[in-house]
Amino acid sequence: MTAQPEQRLPVTIITGFLGTGKTTLVNRILSDPDADRVAVLVNDFGAVSIDAHLLQNRDGPMVHLANGCICCASGGDLRRALRAVLEARPAPRSVVIETTGLADPRPVASSLESADRLALAGVVTLIDAENFDRNLELAEAAYSQITSADLLLLNKTDLASPSTLPLMHEGLRHLNVDAPILDCVNANAPLHLGTMPRSSHSAAAEHAHEHPFESTTIEVRHDLGRTEFDAWAAALPAEIIRAKGILKFDGEACIFQRVGLRNTLTRTDLASGAGQLTLIGQPGGFVRPCGEQIGRERFS
Repeated sequence: MTAQPEQRLPVTIITGFLGTGKTTLVNRILSDPDADRVAVLVNDFGAVSIDAHLLQNRDGPMVHLANGCICCASGGDLRRALRAVLEARPAPRSVVIETTGLADPRPVASSLESADRLALAGVVTLIDAENFDRNLELAEAAYSQITSADLLLLNKTDLASPSTLPLMHEGLRHLNVDAPILDCVNANAPLHLGTMPRSSHSAAAEHAHEHPFESTTIEVRHDLGRTEFDAWAAALPAEIIRAKGILKFDGEACIFQRVGLRNTLTRTDLASGAGQLTLIGQPGGFVRPCGEQIGRERFS
């Protein structure tokens, strides 16, 4: 019998060089009505322009945001910030860490992989298309941010010449052979990072016409077998660039996440009712068949 995964809080790292759009992406996550109980950690709160209407009140280092989210100003002390998040009540469902523009995300990722109550869901790196070459020339951190990514968001593509985009993709693929690359404007990618999808009427479904991606949300009312599920997740095509949902294995609820090509499964006691899974991917008919496969009764 396959051992059940231990209960851990999933953490997504958002990184990228100065001015690539990290805070814009975090604000999009927090403004999503489905962003339920997301804990956001930033290195320097004073330097992060979170929209004023998202702030409700501040109590010491902890800032309570809309949708039950919290923002913790770590002041460079990541361990202290993570302890505060783990002790928060009500407990968060997921955590997003926004690194500084000069940070190497690898030490943060490594510390999460060895943490007792946390699990690394993935590293998302934003790249400024307008300043692509300049940023790579400016700092070694820009290289480490790209090479350590599970998903690459080439942002501000509207400010770059269309003829240069294929060259940027080639350069990114040279530095990171595995991570999917998505072009976006104003960090507007339908990834729902740090959020738990609730229904097929999610923001990705409502605004699908704005993005060249396909998405589907399914209910999984039956328990799944771990062996079959692990095989299904490992066989997901590279075109499936994001997945998140709550699924049940032998009566225990688990959070499944896919960021780029990284799959994680963590146990949770926050779920109830039917399981649900959202898949987002590139066009080509890959998304719906994968969702239908896991939704069949015979899969369990």
